Amino acid sequence: MRRIILFMLMMLYSTYAFAKQDYVVGGGFAGPTAIAQVITVEQAKTMSDDTMVILQGNIIKHIGGDNYIFSDSTGSINMDIDHKLWLGQVITPDDKIEVRGKVDRDWNSIEIDAKQITKMK
Repeated sequence: MRRIILFMLMMLYSTYAFAKQDYVVGGGFAGPTAIAQVITVEQAKTMSDDTMVILQGNIIKHIGGDNYIFSDSTGSINMDIDHKLWLGQVITPDDKIEVRGKVDRDWNSIEIDAKQITKMK
């Protein structure tokens, strides 16, 4: 009986000890990071397919489905914004936003596939 109780106490203590440790799951890089810079629509139009970009400007028009026209001081570009990305934000053409996304270049068109939208204050 003592052995069973002793075994149970050891198991309980070891479970507590493992739960108390801080584990880093997945790891990753720990060092200097390149700072992402905001670019213009004009610059985005020259970038290759699947390049990550950050744009600041306005959504000026909804053209159907998930497709919008985004504009800044250098021009405009089509943008694909999935409905999940709005996160309850109400954005009008007067609101300046920051969009993080990916250049989506096809044979005869280019658009930005939005990954995150933030309303700027």
